[in-house]
Amino acid sequence: MSTEVANQISTLSDRISRQKEEDFKTMMQTTTPPNPFSGLVFVDHETQSLAANSTQTLTPGLSATAAENFFTCKVYSLDGHHDGIDNPISVKTESEYRTAVNASFNGVIRIDHENLKDLSNGSVWKCTLKGGMVTLDTVEQRTSFTFNPNKRAQLVNQGPSTSAQNAYQGGGKQPQIEYQRPESARIELRFKANSLKTQASQIQYRTFLDTFITKLSLTKFSNTFVQVNSLKRSPASQASAMVDTRFYGSAKTMENFKVWYKDNYRSYATPGTASNGLWKIIKKTWTSPQGLKLALTAEIEKQVRKGQYISKHLRAGAVDLNTNKQTFDDVKIMLEVVKDMPYLISYYKWESVSTASLQAKRKKEGVYNTSEHLHVNLTNTGAGGE
Repeated sequence: MSTEVANQISTLSDRISRQKEEDFKTMMQTTTPPNPFSGLVFVDHETQSLAANSTQTLTPGLSATAAENFFTCKVYSLDGHHDGIDNPISVKTESEYRTAVNASFNGVIRIDHENLKDLSNGSVWKCTLKGGMVTLDTVEQRTSFTFNPNKRAQLVNQGPSTSAQNAYQGGGKQPQIEYQRPESARIELRFKANSLKTQASQIQYRTFLDTFITKLSLTKFSNTFVQVNSLKRSPASQASAMVDTRFYGSAKTMENFKVWYKDNYRSYATPGTASNGLWKIIKKTWTSPQGLKLALTAEIEKQVRKGQYISKHLRAGAVDLNTNKQTFDDVKIMLEVVKDMPYLISYYKWESVSTASLQAKRKKEGVYNTSEHLHVNLTNTGAGGE
């Protein structure tokens, strides 16, 4: 082997290693789930009964950490830990339901916990993950769930003292989560990853988020929090955001990804545009999500060097707000608030639920696409000169 060829191989190997290292850094910066986190709890899901249906107290003589002093449950993270598995309340068959529940975290709650009476299938808790075990800290939503393979998930409001069995009021009800925010109480702003909290201190983000939360807190918005999913992205994280929840390697998901891309990037067929440059890559036949992401990352990097941007996220000028933790009515309120902020916002869209027919489906069935979110473009970005 010649020295020149050997050097070329070494250079290629270095480039691949650097790319893998950059991808890992990006992943750690942008997708590390929070802890504590919000968890959807499943207890005794064989009978779907309340875990604690009698008053029990700590057994005298047992240590505070003894197994007898805890109820066990399964916990599905609503903050990203389980993005790769199905949400148990959205599956269609009993087999899928049991698989999803069993793939969730193992959780525990002390039998003398003050909110033990609220523990039921479908209740949502603030949880802490430590050493592979999840501890239930405080109840966030008093909801309950009954799985029916012939219908969509049944998730209804559970009053502070009703059992899981009484909370289920028949097959006619659609998925619904109800909240009880004290009137005019300021809504909490949460972040999907710790790195986002640091980014949010930038003036363009801080101005929008403070104004948005202030306005939202004065409405009849029923939830107690709003979560920020994404702010500034690198070329690699932009490619991941586009591919990860849409293309899984199959021909069907590739075709769906192409349809989504053409629907969201209308200038994809116009030569010289950023979206056309990516479309030339996307329209090919792909079987590897990682391969597609690397190809898109390289193209986005090239475009950024030329001053082209496929998304305002690349210029620190866009915000993605989570909506799959919100009721339909609450999302509609969020849309009304951003509509009333033209001085700060140049564009907004309820991604994956943008048309009237999709919104009607969301209202009737609840969350059917967990990647849904409210995308907002800001009038000012973090780019120089603005």
